[in-house]
Amino acid sequence: MKGDVIGFDLDANTGAISGHDGRRYDFATMDWHGDRRPQHGDVVDFTADGQRATQIYLVEEAYVAPSIGVFLLSPDGRISRSQYWLKWALPVFVIGIALALLVFVTIDDPTVAATIIPIFDLIILWPGIAILIKRSHDSGPLGVVHPLVSGPLAQLLAADRAFVPARHDRQQPFRARPGAAELTRRRGRIERDRSIGAARVARRFDR
Repeated sequence: MKGDVIGFDLDANTGAISGHDGRRYDFATMDWHGDRRPQHGDVVDFTADGQRATQIYLVEEAYVAPSIGVFLLSPDGRISRSQYWLKWALPVFVIGIALALLVFVTIDDPTVAATIIPIFDLIILWPGIAILIKRSHDSGPLGVVHPLVSGPLAQLLAADRAFVPARHDRQQPFRARPGAAELTRRRGRIERDRSIGAARVARRFDR
C-alpha cells in the first residue's frame, strides 16, 4: 500500500502515515527502511498491520519548492505545470510583448531596435532550457524530446532571424513580368511585321 508521511517526531522516533485508502497508520523508526529520516510529504510504500505501518520504503521524496536561482538556472529537480506557466511562460511572454512595444515605439533606429530583442532572447535561453528540463522530469520521459527541441530551437531561430535578414529581404534586381496589355501589344507588333514582310515579298513578284 502507498501513502504520504504526515509527520515524524524525532524525539519519540514515531510518525504517522496517511494511506491512500483514506486511513491513518502509525509507525516507529524501526519500521522505516531508508537512507534518511522520514519527512512530511514523503511518498512511501508500506504494509498495513492493523493501525500500524510496517516495512516502510521511500518511493518519492517530499517536494521542496526551489529558490529563484535554482528555478532559473539549475536543470535538476522538477516543477509542476502551474509553476511552469505562472512563474515562467506567462511572465516571459508578457515581458517580451511589453519590451517589443517599448522598443519599437521609443527607438527610431531600426538597427538598435532589432538588436535588443535578440539580446533578451539570449538572456532567457539557458533559463528556458533548464526550466523545460525540470518540467520534463515531472511530466515523464516522453516529455523530454519536445521541450529540448522546440523551446531552445525556437529561441535560437528567433535570435538568428533578428540578426540575419531573410534572403527575400535582401535587395534583389527587380524584373517585372509583362502584363496582359503588354503581351497584346507585342503580338500586334509581330503580326504587323509579318504583314509588312508579306506585302514586300508580293510587290517583288509583281514587278
